[in-house]
Amino acid sequence: LLKNFLNDRKKRDYTMDQKETTSTTFVIDNELTEPQTLEKQPYSKFWQLFLLNDGSTTRNLKILTGEDIKVDVLDPTEGPSVTFDQLSEINDPLIRKVVLMPQESQDPLEYAISWWDRQAYEDIMAKNKSKPIGTTLRKESVPNSRNIISTFSVESDYIKRVLKTTETDTIYGRKYFMYRAGELICIILEVFSKDKIEKLLN
Repeated sequence: LLKNFLNDRKKRDYTMDQKETTSTTFVIDNELTEPQTLEKQPYSKFWQLFLLNDGSTTRNLKILTGEDIKVDVLDPTEGPSVTFDQLSEINDPLIRKVVLMPQESQDPLEYAISWWDRQAYEDIMAKNKSKPIGTTLRKESVPNSRNIISTFSVESDYIKRVLKTTETDTIYGRKYFMYRAGELICIILEVFSKDKIEKLLN
């Protein structure tokens, strides 16, 4: 359905690490860069709410699962090396953080990549590397806000493998800016298994 939704759909095959095999291919499909226009969203009402809300993803997942959400910090040099224009809005040098977020039962629900302003990362995350970003911001009483950049679907065998889902599953994602007191501190890309999240609703 998503693949046929937009006649002028944007399909971007982002730059990959040369050392990785084709299994890390990460193709963003049907990217919508004005996600607030809900009538254009090819998602159910639940996914509109899930992808477009500007609250804490960790808290949303905790509500859905009834369990604490953990963070498995992955090697930032592995997996897809995603690039896009908005990264130029963060001051160099960037810090890239890659995480997998399972619930207490160890079932991974989210794969996320974030790109940080180095000083902001050292101020906020250096002592909290194994904690969810939202949890850390609340713990440290950091004033923050989010601005959704885009929503999309993803074609990636690699993502399906790390999320431990099926080949026929659909992967939904979003990108957003994170601000501290009005200053851009990081850009976050999150992807989710449609089948896994919808199973939690049942």
